[in-house]
Amino acid sequence: MPHSLLIDNWTLQNAGELVCNGLDGDTAHDLVFSSDGAAFHYAEVSQDVIRFEALCQFLSNIVFADNLFVDAEFASTWIKYPPIKSVQEQGILAPKPFRDVSDQWLLRRETIADELCVNAALLKKHRANKRSYSAKGESSDPFLAQLLWGGAGMLARASHFGLPYVPHPSRERLFRRTRFLSGSSSAETLVKDFITTQRLKLSEQVDGSGFLARINLPAVAVIIIENSADMSDLMKTALQVRREYRHLRNWLGKFQVALDQEDTKAILSERKKLESVARHVDSYITLTPAGDTTLQFGLGWLKVATKAGSPGNALKNMFGVRAELNRLILAPAGRKSLKQFLRMLGEENTRRGLAFQKAMLHRSSNSATPKAV
Repeated sequence: MPHSLLIDNWTLQNAGELVCNGLDGDTAHDLVFSSDGAAFHYAEVSQDVIRFEALCQFLSNIVFADNLFVDAEFASTWIKYPPIKSVQEQGILAPKPFRDVSDQWLLRRETIADELCVNAALLKKHRANKRSYSAKGESSDPFLAQLLWGGAGMLARASHFGLPYVPHPSRERLFRRTRFLSGSSSAETLVKDFITTQRLKLSEQVDGSGFLARINLPAVAVIIIENSADMSDLMKTALQVRREYRHLRNWLGKFQVALDQEDTKAILSERKKLESVARHVDSYITLTPAGDTTLQFGLGWLKVATKAGSPGNALKNMFGVRAELNRLILAPAGRKSLKQFLRMLGEENTRRGLAFQKAMLHRSSNSATPKAV
């Protein structure tokens, strides 16, 4: 079963801007909530960091998915960037005319948008946006409209067509505050969070100070960047890495079917591979006695905990999907990759490049650690 994902044109636009135009030092908005969650404001963040996050996400999705679907109506935002266009030419990236059947998902969009308003202040602002758009054809707060209303539209499309949705990094931070990405039924999200959690666990054991874990880029992006000589290599390398991780991609397709069908027996069967990998990772951590680590996998309606440690597990982790998961978990954290990326842009020693590194460190330090699965 092919593993297909719905992704944002916004993600592709940001990735293309960075690959083709490099760093520009601009700022962007980030939605920030008060400590009690009752209020929100916009904080200025590095636009270059947002674009880099979008690029890392896109590179990961090239490897994890057989097909990447986007809404054809907004494909003009990225089609002008040759590296992104080349992925479409490979038959991986596929614009689809979702607007042609909008009458089947638009009502759902409005319901979802209201649910994304996690406090009264956000709901009030969203409703003002709707009134403004109805009266003038434009939103009074375009960023919030793109983030929340646009995101709700993508969630509605995903629900209607039965596709797992990978939102733009800025949308993802909002969605993780709601039920839409908590207890996710996306195999891709669950497995990426699992990989990230295992990588952080190893980093903490290697360096108790947490210095190494301050930068922990997505493993796929690290592998692609470190194997690229310059920016023109990036997508070619991504396609090569995609070929090397075909077992993982095929397994994700099977896993997604099991999740969609809520097939408990099949889910437990596929989940054993994650348990096996987690036990194998623990074998690298000599400070942890065998059998002491517990892996939890939560789906809202199903939550099972098992302990690590089983004979012959190392042999199983040498082949197939387990081996590919282990390679991702054991990939470097990403500090060297970040410097390599700046070299590829010709920004390794520039003021703009140093500002980007500083912003990345700040962003990583304030990111929430994904929950274990």
